[in-house]
Amino acid sequence: MESTGKIRADLSKRQFFNMIPKGSAALYKNLPKHRDQPGIQIILEKGQAKDRKGTNISQAQFEEKWEAMDEINSFIADSPQDPYRTLTSKSKKLFKLLEFKRHSNLVIWNASIDRLHFSGQRLEVKNCKLGQLTLFGTHQDHQTVLIENCVIGELRLDRNVSQTQAEFRNCRILNLRFEDSDDRKPFDLVFDNRPFEMEAETGTALQEVVKAADSQIYYAPQASLQSYRDLHNWAQRYGMSNLAHLARGTELGLEYTTSEPGLEKFALLVWKFACDYGLRPQKALFWLFISTAVLWIALWCCGTTSATSAPQWVKDLNDWSRALVAALSNLVFPYAGISPRSLVIPSNIASATLMLVHGITTIALLLFIGFSLRRRFKFN
Repeated sequence: MESTGKIRADLSKRQFFNMIPKGSAALYKNLPKHRDQPGIQIILEKGQAKDRKGTNISQAQFEEKWEAMDEINSFIADSPQDPYRTLTSKSKKLFKLLEFKRHSNLVIWNASIDRLHFSGQRLEVKNCKLGQLTLFGTHQDHQTVLIENCVIGELRLDRNVSQTQAEFRNCRILNLRFEDSDDRKPFDLVFDNRPFEMEAETGTALQEVVKAADSQIYYAPQASLQSYRDLHNWAQRYGMSNLAHLARGTELGLEYTTSEPGLEKFALLVWKFACDYGLRPQKALFWLFISTAVLWIALWCCGTTSATSAPQWVKDLNDWSRALVAALSNLVFPYAGISPRSLVIPSNIASATLMLVHGITTIALLLFIGFSLRRRFKFN
């Protein structure tokens, strides 16, 4: 995997903590680009809507602008009152900035948004592309956030987020910014799948995104391992084992992407191959089943014999049944191929070696499963 240091030389010294998340090129290519001059701007403050010149906008004018404009460059809602409490759009709009403050509500579908900053009461976003989503929380009121079927370039969770219930359904999050501290309070944060990106982007498309000379390009965010470590520690401190499990798995994935070749990278590669850094322990069971089936077929082809001390029912088995007993016993006792107490003995050294390799693989996969379950359910 090509590192970002090969694309931008100034990142080479921070390679371990900086990378461009996979998919960022395609996301930011379709988002509104930065502009030197502000476009249409609407400000809601104390129940009054104004344009960027400070001219009042009537309710009819406001609704006309909101529904008719394909692109609103900047929209700021500051403590709005009726009739501007809830703003809804289901058309395909482009926004450079959406900022909603205390008491604000936003329901928006099918939009592309450069930046969305929210510290209001209710936020519902569906089927959108978000360059940056920042949740600030609200000090006095309960905040409800539902993000569904969205691609988010960067998710920022401010320190003040506390009285919040945030749920992300079927989302893809390319990057996270989260900072833990002793005074950081718990809040409800739920992901219904594995939304975080674990790999770096490569290719010419990414180079177009990070051109330093082009001020019109929105820079793809650089992922931070520390954010996932902080999220893991914070979630673990407040007993959110599922979230801590997800954060730790994502952190390991980023470590594999950003680490230099060596023993650590090889260990992470095995961890990834076995069960995706513990996020999919059932994958290890699948590989255990496959390896056992391969061992069974190999022993059947190479031949086996019954041990002298084996029960009569083992001695009465045919070739494929004996091979099956040997393969299954190797799961229970991984060194059955070289043990004098085995019920079935391999006919040659190649079979014995294969059983030994299968035994070592079995131990490793079972350990992976155990580590995954322990981390997920916080076994001591």
